[in-house]
This record gives sequence, structure tokens and C-alpha cells, in this order.
Amino acid sequence: MATRRSVASQDKGDFGQHNDDGSSTICMEDELESKYGVHKEKKEWKARFGKKMKETCSCSGPKAKRILFRKIPILDWLPKYNVRRDLVGDIVAGLTVGIVHLPQGMAYADLAALPPVYGLYVSFFPALIFMLLGTSRHVSMGTYAVVSIMVGNVISDRSADQCNTETAESGTISPTSATTQSFTFPETTTGGNGYSACENRKLELAIAIAMANGLLQILMSISRLGIVTTYLSTHLISGFTCGAAFHVLTSQISKLLGLDVGRKSGAFSVIYTYIEIFQEITQTNWATVIVSICCIIFLVIGKEINRRYHDKLPVAIPWELGVVIFATIGSYFGDLNGNYGVAIVGDIPTGIRTSVPNFTIVGQVIVDAIAIAIVAFATEISLAQMFSEKHSYKIDADQELLALGAGNVVGSFFCCFPAATSLSRSVIWEEAGAKTQLTGAFSSTLLLFVLFWIGPLFETVPSAALASIIVVNLKGMLRQFEKIPLLWRVSKIDAIIWLVTWAMVVLIGVSVGLGIAVIFEIFTVVVRAQIMNGAVMGKVGGIGEYRPKKEYHTEEDEDGIVIFQYPGPLIFANKVRFQKQINHALGFDPALTSKKKKKKAGEKSDKALTLRNDAYNEDKGEDGSDVTEVKIAIDKEPESHATGDTKEDELSTISYKPKRVSHLILDMSCCPYVDNDGAQIIKKVWGTLKKVDIQVYVACCCGDIRRALSLVCDGKPPPFYVSIDSALEIANLERSNADSSSAYEENERERESNRGNETTAL
Repeated sequence: MATRRSVASQDKGDFGQHNDDGSSTICMEDELESKYGVHKEKKEWKARFGKKMKETCSCSGPKAKRILFRKIPILDWLPKYNVRRDLVGDIVAGLTVGIVHLPQGMAYADLAALPPVYGLYVSFFPALIFMLLGTSRHVSMGTYAVVSIMVGNVISDRSADQCNTETAESGTISPTSATTQSFTFPETTTGGNGYSACENRKLELAIAIAMANGLLQILMSISRLGIVTTYLSTHLISGFTCGAAFHVLTSQISKLLGLDVGRKSGAFSVIYTYIEIFQEITQTNWATVIVSICCIIFLVIGKEINRRYHDKLPVAIPWELGVVIFATIGSYFGDLNGNYGVAIVGDIPTGIRTSVPNFTIVGQVIVDAIAIAIVAFATEISLAQMFSEKHSYKIDADQELLALGAGNVVGSFFCCFPAATSLSRSVIWEEAGAKTQLTGAFSSTLLLFVLFWIGPLFETVPSAALASIIVVNLKGMLRQFEKIPLLWRVSKIDAIIWLVTWAMVVLIGVSVGLGIAVIFEIFTVVVRAQIMNGAVMGKVGGIGEYRPKKEYHTEEDEDGIVIFQYPGPLIFANKVRFQKQINHALGFDPALTSKKKKKKAGEKSDKALTLRNDAYNEDKGEDGSDVTEVKIAIDKEPESHATGDTKEDELSTISYKPKRVSHLILDMSCCPYVDNDGAQIIKKVWGTLKKVDIQVYVACCCGDIRRALSLVCDGKPPPFYVSIDSALEIANLERSNADSSSAYEENERERESNRGNETTAL
């Protein structure tokens, strides 16, 4: 059999395509790049590094101004503030959000295992810093249920020994679980306070977590690690927040029932908490239950009114504030604590307290703060992006990290635990007409009045009322289960990620569960790349496009030419699968065929080669003929065997009639990149097929793949074509030349045989 010449070695006039005017159409990638490619000047890394350092370290007045305005955005937008257009909306939104801050701050502080006043501090100081440094105009900084429960878990874990020891020695329960919940407040700046070591320990931990959280976020901003949130997909965040909501709900059940149930954390803490609740269920305080039911009904009806009349109401009605006011009045005049044992908030001091973080404790909680910092930023940036797209303005993710971190660092000097953004408050902020970050100043002003003068009025608020606010506000997060059916239809793997994340967070714990979920999600990315299925392509008649033969009715195959497409990156994880799919697309294993030919080289044989095409599970071709087994005659090859070693369920299935293959065209249009192993496997396939007289053409691949293949092939890669049609036309031309050569050689052999017969006869 005549050896086919590679198209790379042919004269361009033989195999090139020609236009009507006689000009040659570009088929090869090398020709296209040489004629139209943009040639960049190559510089050594030292020169590039030196130029970059020079640009970075150079200083000028305009550059310093740009940096200052970029790092402190209020200097840029405040001088441009349009008082007539924006002021009224900012004032209304600020006061509305400030009203919502009051009940949420007090309630979420309880989630963090701290007295309510510290939630008001978190709603005040970090919000002011974010107003100065943040680029988002519509996010409300302050307390957030998920972050609060994560902080509370860390505080409970690390203060458990000291608080348990103090309880055993004093014979009393700690203030955070006492019936009256009359909290005391240590004067951290003076050092002498006379308060319990348990309370001091909890506050020290909260302050240290805020400092660690802030430092981590600032470090992430400096290192431009805002990209880390790309590893938290929307379905992972959804499953995480829903799982965290179960922890929040569980922590509030005992307060709704008036039970004295200790706070638990760690693996299976939710289960242990419910076991203890059921063990203590006979001790339920029915007065507390009545308060809880009344508050929940009031809030549910109020939320429904807001939802139904959303378009008619100028701003959403703050029903939470109504609950706090009415519950406070009823508790005060009914003396619910004294007469019925209903737990109340207790002492709320006026003024602002300062603190100094203990950096020894900061070092102890730095690992716990990592998960809190990432979750807080992921929540903030997702809300910021949503509102920026809606209102058409730009945000800077790294600057948002800096603003969030700076707010937590400053807040740690004012007895704050870590702050984050809240979806409910941010929606109210936007719907109330906020135009700029100045809204935060007006909400903080309202909170300042509460901290200095109004706070003591809320000392008789029942804890059940705050718990009711928390539970009702969890409705949106708990209803995320409704996303699973649609998610399952779109992507079963994404739905599994959601369920695994939710289960790990609920059962193992919030922080550890998040880590496990991220690892599992990354693992699924590798699995998806590993199980991708290639397809044999055919041209769809009438439109000239190529589609998988399994899914479309395509034109008749080009005789002896197989077009194979791999729809994803070719990497170390899927190189073996890729090679097996190539073998089954061809109908045999070229490596085994090559070994047989080498072993029997020089021997003539016309025996039929029976091949088993196990790559496909279809039994009949389009015309009804059996396509499972075929016979192929190969010159100088007595026998060969198909691999048949790949399971049918491992590969995509498609039925076609195997033919004598002369060309394999690899369509790389859907392959974004290859790693070293991927390039090596293409080289191996190319070399193996050469030995059995099959040419390999690569079509539609990007520049990075071409460079990788050129390097692993020592500058002599398989030919690259700009399109499948170009490769197909060249393959047909080469086959016609090869067929002509074969026919000529056959005629010559026949003529020689005839001459021999004539000579013998004479």
C-alpha cells in the first residue's frame, strides 16, 4: 500500500483552496497567523518586572490623588453630591433602615451569645466606616444572622470551660441563659469591673474575633484575594445559608418556649439541642409561648401586607419595630418577668464603651475567623453586585473588602463583634429610595440617639419577642429548599452540591461544614472534567454546521474520515478516557494494530480483520444493518483485535458503520485548554495513528493549545487547520491522490503479471 504524504509536506498549490480570482484561501493556522496575527514584542521577564516595579513605585501628584480617591471613595463622590436630587431619598432610607437596625441588632447580638447593646454597637461603628470606604451604594452594614451564629459558636466553644467552672462554683447559671437575662457589661477600658469572668471572656473573644476578621479582610484586599469568593457558587451559598438558618432557628426554639437550654456547638449540635429541648419540654413557660405566638402572628401578617401592597406603599412598614414597642409596653405594664417568669433583655446602659483587643486571643481565634471573613465578604459582594447591576454603577471588590475589614478593625475598639451586610435591610435601603452611601450616616445618627438616650426604654423587651423577629426573618433563607427541583433539572451535580452543603452545615457545623462543601464542590469540577464524553461529528444538511451524530440526522459520512470533538479541557484527569474514546470512534485500538503489523511485517495477507465496536450500544445502523461487527481488509496485516476493554456505560453512544479510516480530524473548538498530559496524549494518538497510515488533523484550536502541542512535539506538531471544512477538503484531496497512486500501482502490477504470463507461454 502506498504511503500517504502528510499535507504539511505538499506544495500549497496541490492542496490549497482557491477562489474564483485565483487567489489561495487560507486553510492552515500557520498561514493565518503569519498573515493576520498581531505580533507582540517579546520581552524578558526581568525587563517586564522592572517596568512594572517602576510604574508601581513611581510617585506624582495626579497618581497620589487617584490612589487617595480610590482608597477613600467618599472624597470622590461627596463633592459631586446632588442635594436636590438625592438628599430626601437618603434621609428617608437612612431613618427607615435605622429603625430596622434597632430590633435586629438587639436580636442578633443574642445569636452571638452577647448582650443586646453590642448588636447596636455593630450597627453603628462598622456602618460609618463602610460609608467612608465602600463603593456600593445600597448595602446595609451591621448585624447578620449567619455571621452572628458563627461568632456565637466560636464564643460558646472557647468560653465553655470558664463559664462552666464559674457556674459550678457559684451554683448559678450564667447571665446569657438566666431567666431574666439581665446582662452585665464589663468596663474593658478600666480593667476593674467586678463582673463575672464568663462575661469578660465572652466579650474579649467577640472583640478578638472582630479584630482577626478585619485584619484578614484587609490582608485579602491588599493581596487582591477578592477572587476567592469565585469558589463559592450561588448554589453552594444558598445551601450554606439555608443550613446556617437551621442553626439560627434551633438556637431560638428554647427562647420561644421559655426553656433553659444550654447553647451547643460542634458536630451534631442541632440534634443534641433538640434532644435537650424535648427532655425539658414539660418545663415550658406558657406565658412566654403566648408572647411568642402573638409576636409571630403580628410579624407574619405585617410581612404579608408589605408583600401584597409593595407597589402602593412608599416604604416598607418596619413591623419589627412595632413588635419591640408593643412587647416592651405589655411587658412593662404587665410585669411579665416578675409575675410570669418571662425572660427579658434586662439592663441596657447608655453611652458608648471602648475596648482594647487582646492580641494573644486574636492569635487563638484567627483560624475560626477565616470562615467568618469569607462568608461575610461573599454575602456582601453578592448583594453589592446585584444592586450595582440594577442601578448601573461600578463597584470594586477589593475596595469592598478593605471597607469591610476596616469597619471590623475599628469596631473591635468599641466592643463590636464582626459585621456583615443583611439582605432584608439592604432591600429596605434600596426600596426606600437611597441614592448614595450617605444613607448610612442618617441611620447611624438615629442609632446614636438610641445608644445615648433611648436604650434603657427597651430593658423590658421579652427575649421571646426578639426570638420571634429572628425566626420570622429566617423565612426567606429556609424557603431556599424550593430551588432544588429547578436546580435538579438544570444540573444534578449542582443540586447535589446544594444538598451536601446543607447537610454538612446542619450536621457537622457552620464553619467546618462550609470547608467540606467547598472541597466537595472543587472535587465535582474535577469529576465533571473527567467524565466528559466526546462525539463523532457529522455535517447537518442545509446549514453547513457540524453536530454529534447521535443527536442529529447528518449527511453521509466522508469515506474513511472521522471527525471527533472533545467538549472540554483535556487534562491529566481525563487523558485516558480521551484516548479510549478516540479508539472507539475509530472502531479499533491503533496501538494493538500497530504491534500486529510490526510483528508480521513483510508477510502478505488478505485475511479479513474482524473488529468489535464496543464504544456504541446501538445494534442497528440507520438502514437497519448490523453495525456491531464489521470486516476490514488491511494490506500486510493478517489479523487484529478490538480492545473491547471499555465498559459501554463509560462512553457516549452513537451508531455508525465503521469504515477503513484514513484520516482523523480532531475538532478542538470546544476545548479551552490542555495541560502537559493533555498535549502528550494528543502527541501519542498522532504518533500511534501514523504507524497504521492514518493522518491526524487538528482543527479550530486556540493559540495556547497550538503552542503546547508545538512544544511537546519538538516543533513538528500535527497540521493545524482553521476550520473543519478546511481540514476535510484537504483530507479528501489527499485521499484522491492516494487512491490514484494505488490504482496506478495496481495497474502496473497487473501489466507486469500479464507480461510474465506471456513470456511463460512463449
